[in-house]
Amino acid sequence: MTNPPKTWQEFYDLCADLLVKLGGEGKDFTAFDVSDAPWLFKSMLKQNGCEIVVQGEDGKIKPVYNDAAALEVTDFWYSLVTSGIMAAGEHDNAENRFLSGNCAFIAATSNRISRWRGATEFELGAIEMPYFKNQSLALGGNVMVILTDDPQKVEAAWEYVSYLTTAENNADFALSTGYLPIRKSELNNPDIQKALSENALYSIAFKQLDYTFAYTHFEQMGTMDSLIRNMLNKLEKNRGTSQALLDKAVKDLQSEIDEG
Repeated sequence: MTNPPKTWQEFYDLCADLLVKLGGEGKDFTAFDVSDAPWLFKSMLKQNGCEIVVQGEDGKIKPVYNDAAALEVTDFWYSLVTSGIMAAGEHDNAENRFLSGNCAFIAATSNRISRWRGATEFELGAIEMPYFKNQSLALGGNVMVILTDDPQKVEAAWEYVSYLTTAENNADFALSTGYLPIRKSELNNPDIQKALSENALYSIAFKQLDYTFAYTHFEQMGTMDSLIRNMLNKLEKNRGTSQALLDKAVKDLQSEIDEG
C-alpha cells in the first residue's frame, strides 16, 4: 500500500469502505481479523496508555487493564464487530478466512511472512500495526527453561541454549522461519540486510522492533491470556458490557495471583 492507514481510526474507515465495495448480502466477507486476540488486545492497551500489569514494591503483580484507557480499547474492539468489519468469535479461523480471500487484513505472527510468501493465490502485503496514541507492539514468543538440579545437565543445557542464541545462529533461524531476531546486533548481519532489501514484508516486520515492549512475566500469564480471550469472545457475542467484562477479567486474574 502506498499510503497505509496509521491509526486505528484510519484503519477502521478503510475497512468500512472495503465492506461497501466487497461485502454485501450473501457474501462471506469481513475486512479484518486476528489469529491471536489476547496478543493484539494487549498491544492496543499499551498504545492507548494502559498498562497490563504493575509490580508493587512487595514484588506482587497486579492486573490493571480495566481503567478508562482500557475501556476505550474494548469499546473500539466491539465496534469492529458491530460494524461487520470483524467476525464475532471467529479468531481460530482467521487464517483460513484470510487465505481463502474472505478477509482483507489479518494481524498475525511474522512467521507467516516466510510460510505464506509465494504460496497464496493473491499478492501478499504487510503494513505496520495501526495504533491509538502511540506505536507499540507486544513482544511474543517462547522461552527456554532449564528444569534440572543436575550440575552436568545444567552445564550441557546452557551450552545448547548459548549455541542457539548466538547472533549468527539466531539470524539464520530468523531468516529460515520469519520470526524476528533476539539480538539488535543481528540487524547488521549481511544476510539479514540482504533479506530486508529484497523482501518489503520482512522490512515492515523488522521496523516494528523499534517500538515493541515486554511486560513483567509472572506465573499466571497463561491464565491472563485465557481470561482476556474469554472476555473478548463474550464481548463480541454481546454477552456483557465492556466495563463489566473488563472488571471480571481483572478480578479473576487477581484471584488466581493471590491464590498462587
